[in-house]
Amino acid sequence: MFDKFIYLIFFVLILALSRIIPHPGNFTPILASAIMAPMLIKDRMFGIAIPIIAMFLSDVILGFHPYQFVIYSTLLTISLIAPMHKSYKMLGIMAFGGSVWFFITTNFAVWVIWDYYPKTIEGLIAC
Repeated sequence: MFDKFIYLIFFVLILALSRIIPHPGNFTPILASAIMAPMLIKDRMFGIAIPIIAMFLSDVILGFHPYQFVIYSTLLTISLIAPMHKSYKMLGIMAFGGSVWFFITTNFAVWVIWDYYPKTIEGLIAC
């Protein structure tokens, strides 16, 4: 149990720093950790906690925004369906599927919350 807490603290700090230090836009390992952490730590709850806590700690420094609930929920769903056994085929599917799921949910939230795009099918596609 103590080892899991050490992993939790270590990976949370590394992931939080990866969001805080200068980096290319949308290029952090948070989504990858949501997929890999449950499998590597062999405990789904600790695995789910790693990206969520890292996001929260870095958001305390970077600032919160209206999409927090959507982003955290998306990471949570990805972690919940992440495989608990090592299968390269499933990891490839999760990497692609998780990225697509994140893209769809966050863009849909932008379309719903803001008035940047018209509330039509064309506006949703443009978003």
